[in-house]
Amino acid sequence: MRLILGLSRSPEFPKAELRWLVAEIRAFLDRDVYEDIHTFPLFLLVWNICASFYDRGLRHKFGDPFTDAELELMLSVLTDRVSAKGPNPEKLEQLALGGLLAISFPQLRSPIINLFASLKGATHWLVALAMDQTFLPALFALEGIALNTDRKIVFSRERCAELLRKFEEYEDVGPAMNALRNHVLSKHKRQ
Repeated sequence: MRLILGLSRSPEFPKAELRWLVAEIRAFLDRDVYEDIHTFPLFLLVWNICASFYDRGLRHKFGDPFTDAELELMLSVLTDRVSAKGPNPEKLEQLALGGLLAISFPQLRSPIINLFASLKGATHWLVALAMDQTFLPALFALEGIALNTDRKIVFSRERCAELLRKFEEYEDVGPAMNALRNHVLSKHKRQ
């Protein structure tokens, strides 16, 4: 699905077909399917749906393609996965998904903050682990971590500079990725 969504960002891909494709994917995503998708592929799927609509100008915010019921379902599935005793790579993936949801869907911010409170003790290890990732998962994992930690510490000037270097490694950059780059750039300038 991610491959097709990636192709749908191209101006040659008809917008009507993109709407149909996303509607079909969303119709397929019920609780059982969400529960069967590992956290990182789920993160990438949600990102690609949001980015495809944003890149093609069909929506002006990342979270527009999803309904409130779908968001509640995603949050419920994420809630079932979060555990302070889980492995750090899985925690990082959960934080990336949570960071994406918190930025894309501001109405979920408070529940996600409460959800990640149990992971606060692992912040030091998870920040370092996040910075080992590529730009997209690193940024959203840091956003998830920053929900329960001082944002200025998480998004230090050095980390923002490193995120911007990671961004330069991406070849396929559209409006959605540029919006994220500008998001990091604004944090970098404020430091």
